[in-house]
Amino acid sequence: MTPLSEAMGRAAAGRYLSILLEERDLSVPVAAERLGISPKTLGRWLSGEVAAPIDGFHDLIALAGGSPQQVHALLQSKSARSADGIRVAGEWLSRDQDRQLQELAAMIPTEEDLEGLIAAWKRLQARGGADR
Repeated sequence: MTPLSEAMGRAAAGRYLSILLEERDLSVPVAAERLGISPKTLGRWLSGEVAAPIDGFHDLIALAGGSPQQVHALLQSKSARSADGIRVAGEWLSRDQDRQLQELAAMIPTEEDLEGLIAAWKRLQARGGADR
């Protein structure tokens, strides 16, 4: 990879992570504090100006709630642009929203669950254990 393509990959990955931080309502100063670095350093990482050390980058990915595989793909792409980071972040957020909706849907009781609750309530009432 050329220095230019490396910088473009860092910028794409930084844009991806910036979007995910914004979605979590984490400003650069707050995120930097949680990472134990200065806001200026975090800004330089997110802009692609400098490469983050590997452990710092992993911590940033975890804080942002991102995918290490997606960040790696952006960093390794020879033609990644900031727009790619935006696109990949949108895809990741859509998957995350789908997962959250599936989790919520699993919490909704089925008709069978409700029938079981009604039967248990009736048994409790029959024993005089429930207020009428």
